[in-house]
Order: sequence, then structure tokens, then C-alpha cells
Amino acid sequence: MKNLLTTLTTALMLFNAITLQAQTTITVDNTPGSGAQFSDIQSAVDAASNGDTIYVQQSQSNYGVVVVDKPVTIIGRSALDANFITRIQEIRLTIGSDGTIIRGVSVINGISTVGEGGANPTTGVISNITITECTTSINLGSDGSSDSYDVQNITLSGINHRGIDLDSTVSNVLIDNSSITALSASNPSALLVSNCIFEMRSTSQPQIINSNVNGTITITNTIFEGPVSTLRISGNYSLSFCLLVNVNDPTNPVTVEPNTSATNNVNNCIFGQDPLFVLNGPIPGGQGIFTTIPDFNLQTGSPAIGAGFQGENIGYESTFNFKRLGKPRNFPEVKITNFTNISQPNGTLTFEIQATSH
Repeated sequence: MKNLLTTLTTALMLFNAITLQAQTTITVDNTPGSGAQFSDIQSAVDAASNGDTIYVQQSQSNYGVVVVDKPVTIIGRSALDANFITRIQEIRLTIGSDGTIIRGVSVINGISTVGEGGANPTTGVISNITITECTTSINLGSDGSSDSYDVQNITLSGINHRGIDLDSTVSNVLIDNSSITALSASNPSALLVSNCIFEMRSTSQPQIINSNVNGTITITNTIFEGPVSTLRISGNYSLSFCLLVNVNDPTNPVTVEPNTSATNNVNNCIFGQDPLFVLNGPIPGGQGIFTTIPDFNLQTGSPAIGAGFQGENIGYESTFNFKRLGKPRNFPEVKITNFTNISQPNGTLTFEIQATSH
């Protein structure tokens, strides 16, 4: 953090702020009179060129449905904190969106892949998609239309409190440092799940579903936690270097219920120990707003520290900087903390600027 005392013209300061992160940057804010380039994300995507970055301000009303058909980066103000959430109704990725990055937004109806369907069926590949630090469900693969396309090379990191559904056309998927409520996979051999928090909520139905009888869903370095005493999994599974805990009774070991599939492996796992999160709490539903935002960082003395594969932590990686406020990491935040004089129009102001790297 640095405090800088600099004399700048207002125009120059705004120009630097806008061009700091990308050569071509588009701003979106649906607050009346905000001065942003666009008031809705779809118009910004339509106007963008390949590789452009779209910054979306927080809003009390959501930005609607967005269809992405080109490689762009969409960055929101926050995905968790009620005062700063960038809310979007739905994001649909279609052919042409290869290389898209979505970061720091709350998507009410989730992020999915779609085609045209109907008289214009889509074929092809959607690939190299990164979704990180978002509160959203994920539904990748066939959308039930006449389209036939593959989804490849997907990175899901820092996903908050939602389910993930991957059909048989999806391959090469990495899920890490995310809190997951449900997981369904039809091509588990092309899926890697590690260093996650799995929120167990029910024993009435499986929360992990593997619908491929020939593949095994493999999960490592993951904490399973919730107010339940039994974890149910459908299909072949392998859990290794995981910690399983009933938050209502931490010393009573959670049971992983066997199923009739060929592979039911549980190896090197910890049972009946509290992982000692910095802050755990209830996860209310609805519109992506949380009255209690858990902090899944580990306290000193946690049994999960260094207990994972090759000495890594169980749960979020030690190098992953979990943010309770959901601000995208590694992007600086600039605040004007003081100004020392009153300027006439088009005059010069002296600002004190505080810059913080998240």
C-alpha cells in the first residue's frame, strides 16, 4: 500500500484509471448518470473486439442475460459482499467465445454453454474458458437442443456456493479452490477436482453424481463439511487426502455411504476433526446475497494444514488468497482519500491517492 501526493488534472487521472489494466477497456454501469460507456453488458460485448476487457460496476439491479460470442474478459466489482455485488441474470457462452474470462460477478441463473438450436444447429468447439471468483452455478455441455458441440479446457476457480453440471461433451476441466454444493459429471476421466470446500447439505440424495459407468470421479485435497453425518455419492468415486466433518458434531465421523458401483475408494482421509475455518456460517440462498459470508481460510493449528497430497493443505491452497468480500484478486483498487483545494472548472486539483493490491 502506498500513499501518494500528486498533482493531476482530473482528465489525466481518469484516463490513467481507465487504461491501467488493458490496452482496450470498456466500462459498464447501469446507475443513471454514471458516465460509463455502456449501461448494459450485452451492448458492451456486442461493441467489443476480441480480447477486450469489460469492467462492470456493482449494482442493486442485475444486468440481465448476456450472450458471449467472442473472447472477452468480464470483470465485476464483487461476487459476495452485498454492498458491492455485480449482479447478472445469466451468462451464455456460445461458439466463438473461446478464451473468455469471467471474474468477480454473481450470476443468478448461472453460466452455461448454448448453441442456436432449431433450424440453425450449431456444431464446433467452445474452449479455453476461465471462470474465477464468481458466485454462480455452472452448466456446461449440450443444452438439450439440436446442437452438437464440444466444450474443452475449462478452468473453474474460486466458485462460491453453487452446483456444477458437466455433460459428456465436456473434457479437460479443472475445478479448484471453490466451494461446491453439488457436482454432476458425465465424463469424469477428463475432470480434476482439488483443494475445494464441498458443502454437504442433504443426505436424501447424492450430492456427487457420476453418470459414466466406465469412469471414476476423483477428488483430492478437499474438505467436505455440513450439518450431515453421511455423504452420498452416485457412481464410481475416489476420495483421497480429504477431510470430512459434520459441523453440528465435529467429533462424530462422517460416513461415506457405499454404493453398488465398482469403485468406492476413500484413502488418506481425515474424519471427526474440525478444520478450524476462520469463519464458518449459514449460507442463505436468493439473489447471491449472504448475511454471513464464511471465510474458508484455515486457522493456525488446523488439522488440514499440510495434510494433503505432497504436503499441500486440504481445502483451499495455501497460495490461494481467499477474499470474503469477493473482490477479484491481483487487480489494484484506487481510492481518493483526500483533496487539498477547491478548483474552478478545468482547473487543477491536488489529490491524495491510496492504492491497494488485492
